[in-house]
Amino acid sequence: MNVLITAGGTRENIDNVRAITNTSTGRLAAAIAEAFAKKGADIFYVCSESAVLPLSKAAAVRVVSARDTEIAISEITRSNSIDIIVHCMAIGDYRTRRAITAENLAELILAEKDRLNNYDDILRIIGKAPSANESGKISSTHDNLMLVMEKTPKVIAGLRNLAPNAVIVGFKLLCDASEERLIDTAYSLLRQNNCDYVLANDCAGINENGHIGYFIDINKEYAKYNTKQEIANGIVETIWNKKKLS
Repeated sequence: MNVLITAGGTRENIDNVRAITNTSTGRLAAAIAEAFAKKGADIFYVCSESAVLPLSKAAAVRVVSARDTEIAISEITRSNSIDIIVHCMAIGDYRTRRAITAENLAELILAEKDRLNNYDDILRIIGKAPSANESGKISSTHDNLMLVMEKTPKVIAGLRNLAPNAVIVGFKLLCDASEERLIDTAYSLLRQNNCDYVLANDCAGINENGHIGYFIDINKEYAKYNTKQEIANGIVETIWNKKKLS
């Protein structure tokens, strides 16, 4: 059985030396990969540069950005018949379009204040502000730097088209959410992206001693786990049995 797992957190460059990333380590993904490997599965492991690798043999592909991840998954699914996708990776929601200084933006707004009537006019002004990162590295002399961001591709949205017959597991992380909100938000992700399951977790439930996760199915029923290893074993046993019965 072929299993594709994504792990870690993406990085989006601000300039040639600075970047925006997140704190995802890939430890849970590695535990899931290990549990699948014990079942005899072949693992394709798409991971960020700093993500933890599973101890078991896996075909690892290192990526940096959301776009890199999208390309890697597309190539793997095109070249291999994938039975299961576990999309653990924390994809950055935004990437830098350009950097501008508050001073330059203020000057433009003051110069055109009589012609600013709505939101679109403000966006036009932001688009006219000279970029601070055109030389490759933003100068450290700027006192007030502003980043103009744009959305990254939603990798999870394309998984079903890439692997129509695969069991797909998405992940949803919130911070300081009630259990009800966490379950509802994760289930909405499941429905919107045609997943079979979603693992919902909250920042408050993740620490050195534990990792609380809710493994939700298409009927909005769920199992609760308390550690990374419990989550990994629960996901693998559930999906493995599902694939055996299908």
